[in-house]
Amino acid sequence: SYELGYQTDILGNMFTIEAYYRVNHNKIERIETVYGENVTLHRPENVGTDYSFGNEFMLRLGISRFWDMNLMGNLYQYRIDASYGDQNFSRESLNWNARINNSLKLWKKGQVQLNAFYYSPRVSAQGKREGFFMTDLSVRQDFMDKQLSAILQVRDLFGTANWESIYQGADFYRYSYLERESPVVMLTLRLNINNYKEQRNNGPSGGNNSFDSGGEF
Repeated sequence: SYELGYQTDILGNMFTIEAYYRVNHNKIERIETVYGENVTLHRPENVGTDYSFGNEFMLRLGISRFWDMNLMGNLYQYRIDASYGDQNFSRESLNWNARINNSLKLWKKGQVQLNAFYYSPRVSAQGKREGFFMTDLSVRQDFMDKQLSAILQVRDLFGTANWESIYQGADFYRYSYLERESPVVMLTLRLNINNYKEQRNNGPSGGNNSFDSGGEF
């Protein structure tokens, strides 16, 4: 993996861009073969080498004192040189994905996150997966000086994260379209029995750092 990055501050907002070239030898993919009539066999195999050449960026915006936004994108040329038995699976595609994360502090001890992302179509050793879009919503409320937290998560808010793919080989062709039941709603209650903090000594200066084990939302 070869990477070259640049980071700067634009009007108080952080911007990062990175160019990369990545090679993955002995790539593992799930290969599908015909086992018998109406029966196919799926198993992981080392099929060859894949290459990714592109760039990704991230922009962190502090829009207001209660609204933070992160924009992320990735654009790259992808190629896989693969074979299995007497079959050659070499192919390539121009891939991209984008993500936007919104964090809003609309009331005391509460936080709302609205995240959306898109993955473009991409090829694999035996086929192609179509692109899909997905939106997630999370609401968190802290109680008792953050000792108790309630988190409500709604995955695939608009029911758009469907999976469409095509796989084919010398003696089979398979088209799949999977439509999930959406949205998926989850409620999590988290109790911190001991808000653990560790005091560390940084050598002769005697400086201390605090470490809070509580995870970020």
